[in-house]
Order: sequence, then structure tokens, then C-alpha cells
Amino acid sequence: MGEAAGSDLEPGAKIGEYVVDRKLAEGGMGSVYAGHHPVIGKRVAVKVLSAQCAHIPDLVRRFVEEARAVNKIGHPNIIDIFSFGTLADARPFFVMEYLEGANLAQRLEAGNLTASETRRLLRQICGALEAAHRAGIVHRDLKPENIWVAAPTHEDSFAKVLDFGIAKLLDNPAGKSTQTGAAMGTPRYMAPEQCMGRPVDHRADIYSLGVILYEIFAGIVPFRGESFGELIYQHMSEPPEPPSRHRPMDPELERIILACLEKDPAKRPESAKELGRLLDLVVHEGSEPITQLRTAVPTARPSAAVGTTMGQSIGEVVIRPPGAGKRGVALAGAAALVVVVAGVLLTRNGSTTHAPAASPAPAPPIATAPRPLPTTAPPTTGHLQLHIEGGPADRVSLDGHEFARAVSVVDFGEVAAGAHLVTIEAAGRETQTSPVTILGGAPATLSISLPAAAPPPRPGSHRQPAHASGLVRAADTEEAGAPHTPTNKHSRAEEHGLMDENPFRKN
Repeated sequence: MGEAAGSDLEPGAKIGEYVVDRKLAEGGMGSVYAGHHPVIGKRVAVKVLSAQCAHIPDLVRRFVEEARAVNKIGHPNIIDIFSFGTLADARPFFVMEYLEGANLAQRLEAGNLTASETRRLLRQICGALEAAHRAGIVHRDLKPENIWVAAPTHEDSFAKVLDFGIAKLLDNPAGKSTQTGAAMGTPRYMAPEQCMGRPVDHRADIYSLGVILYEIFAGIVPFRGESFGELIYQHMSEPPEPPSRHRPMDPELERIILACLEKDPAKRPESAKELGRLLDLVVHEGSEPITQLRTAVPTARPSAAVGTTMGQSIGEVVIRPPGAGKRGVALAGAAALVVVVAGVLLTRNGSTTHAPAASPAPAPPIATAPRPLPTTAPPTTGHLQLHIEGGPADRVSLDGHEFARAVSVVDFGEVAAGAHLVTIEAAGRETQTSPVTILGGAPATLSISLPAAAPPPRPGSHRQPAHASGLVRAADTEEAGAPHTPTNKHSRAEEHGLMDENPFRKN
């Protein structure tokens, strides 16, 4: 069965030695299909990089490194990727195990995790992270959406850690897919050193797991800024509220959670193995739900068809380190194709339930520093710089107004917060137009790669216009090239760039 280049794969299409059954989900980086082996009937999930991403070497390298990372670790609680190849239209794909179940975010939303299941899953997650860290790999995007709770028919549920798409191989710096001093991740779960663009090690994953632990046992995430800048500031500077303020819990469990959330990595548990041992001691067995007490938070409820990233890195942020002249949010154009995650809000609803007065003695109070109150009006501008690779450009314009000529680096200075368009013109090359969103007080760097100069047309021939490669995809439902204006209220699915369907849902 022939397939048009870059099109969806139809049922019956061959991918390597497997046959496509149906499309499961789609995201900004590609699509996931259900399939099977035609001889032995083994069910699989196949992830295919999108056509536009397949032309960007950095994203292809990251796609390949995801498969390499999970195979280097080889742990039963990490998604198994066991085949790799390239379609006829040059789109790479890999084949992974097919799992029934739901991701941890969906299970937390359903509120049906028991104490025993939670204890088992946490032990397995810590074991998977310990194996990754021993292999020199830091996940860097650990969050509930990237933890799959598999639900087999004949045994207990078990955890599978997904999405090593932005993992960092510490022993292979030459092969890393992010620039020096850049950090990628999901803002609500990022460690302070990630937020500042500093080098990270395994303790960044322990911090992210601390956020997840807080969310599991307190019913709410520790930092809930209503803007991207506020959220990053909280991770870097503000102490978290004791989780017992939201739900009663064992004081020792609270101490473990707060230790994971220490700003200084040296003060966190020394390893995922040690963290797993401590949790095993304080999380008790039992059939009672751990989410009986729900904390009311003003949120937008996610759509009913919340999906999973299925190992797909869709929502990510690039942040430059302070003092380097390039800190802030880098909204990559052209070859970068980075999706900006902004305006993050907690998207899990629940009804307020008062704690039962079973014991007259309240938990001992834990002192915490008061949260600082803002004393100044929020900034209305942000500093913007442009770096042109393959330049210089003949002309650079901002919002249709010429700004500079014959340059490779442009400092626009202070630019009003909001959506803007940067246009780059160079002789013999396709004009590049890239949207960029400026957040108040957040310096931004836009990096654009000019395409190679096209050869002159032969006499009597007509050169077809090249496709513009400098487009930023702001959301799965947004037209490429349209300016992206961040809002302050996203659903959880929108916040994390999730796919529209559950890849493992039965028909």
C-alpha cells in the first residue's frame, strides 16, 4: 500500500516488519500508531516523527537518542523500544511495547490510587530513575504525564517511565541535542538549576519527583504561579508550603517531600535509590484511596480525552543562564522548532473536603518563611536578541519595519510584551518569518538558521518555491507561522502539549 510523503499511515501499511492497525495519537513532534506483527501477532506501538521535524537534524538526533537512552538503561520500568527504521519518505520511526492503562496524571485526576498501589509505583519509579542515573542519563522532563501506569489483565499495575526525548547523556556531551547553558523541561516540574539554565545532574530528576510526590499526597503542586515568569521565580526563590497544609500526612513523609524540593541540590536525597528506600518506610500498605481529601483550586478542567505523550517531547522551554547575556526564554525559529509552554496553571479540579477530626492532636507545625509580596508593577517589556546562523542576512525587520542590514546578530533592545514577527531576507534564499512572544521581564533569544542558497535555475526551467523552514508551531491546533499569544489559563492537556487521544485505549 503506497503512502504519500508525510501523510498519515493507513491501516494495513507496513512499518518495518509490523502492520499498522490504527492511529492512536498525534502531537507536535509526530504520531503514534497501534500495530502488530503479521506472523506472531505481537501488539506494538509505533512512533513516527513528523515530516517537518524529519528535516531538522537536531530533532532527528533527539529522536534517535531517545531510543538509544532507553536501551542503554534496559530497565523493566522504562518503556521498551526494540526496533528502529526509516520510512520511504525519510521519516524515522521506532517501535515500542504496547501498554494498557493510563498515565499518572489521569490516575490522579480519577482519584483512585490506593496506598498499596502508590507504594508499589513509587518503588518502581525510583528504581527506574536509579538505573537511568547509573547509566549516566538524566531524564530532565519527569512529570505525571510521562509516567505510565500499566494495567495488565493478570497481575498488579506497574509503572513505566516514558519520554526520554530530552534526556541528557552525561557521558556523551558531544551528542547532546541542546546547546551549552540551555535547559529544557516542563516549567511546573523543573528544578531550580534547570530554570536558571545551569548544568544539571541526577538531582534535578529527584526535585521533579519531589514535585510529583507533593502532587500525589497534597493533591496540588507546590508552585502555582499564574504566569511563566512567576512560576520560574517560585522554583528558584520561594520555599514550598508544607504539604500538610493541604492534606494531613505523616510528618516523616512531609520531611522527605520537602527535602526533595530543596533549592540546593546537595541538600536533596543523594540518589533515587535512597529516596525509594525512605518512601518505602513511610508509605504504608492499604486499600484506602490516597485522594479522599481533595483540595479545591480554581482551574480549567482538561478535556475528557486526555492522552499521553507516549515518549514524545512536545511541550518544552529553553532558558538561558543568568549573566550570559542570553538568559530568558529562547523561542526558537527555523531549525529549533521549540514549542513554548507559558501561562501554566494547575488543571486538576476537585471538591473541597474537610479533614476528619479523628485525632484531637494536630500535626506539629513546620516553620516556613513568609511568601514575599510583589512590591512593583509587572514589567511590560522584555529584551530580545536575534542570532542568525548561515548569515549574515541582507535585511532584518521587526513587525514589518526594517531594523538592520547585513548582520548576523541583532539586539532589538526592549520590546513590548506580546506577539511579534521577525523577518529575515537574504539574497538567493527563502525569506524567513518567525513569530516570537515576549514575556514581560523575560529576556529572549531567537535563533534562526538560513537555508542554503539555492542554485541558479537552468535556462528554460522554472524553480518551484521552497517551503519556508523558519516556522514555529505554537500548538497542535494552531497554523504554522501564526503568532502565539500566551494566555494565563490552559488546561493540563494544553499546558503539557499532550496528544488528543489515549494511545492505549481499546476501541
